[in-house]
Amino acid sequence: MTVQTQGSLKSEIMLQVNERLYIRGLISREAYEQAKIKIVKNERG
Repeated sequence: MTVQTQGSLKSEIMLQVNERLYIRGLISREAYEQAKIKIVKNERG
């Protein structure tokens, strides 16, 4: 598995966890959106 593939997999898992936390009401919509932006931004470098 390449480093890029590992990074993409890690980002996908983080996005899914973030979404599940939001759906369960454990984080606010604002926190969900901010985390989503940071995860995607970090993936792109």
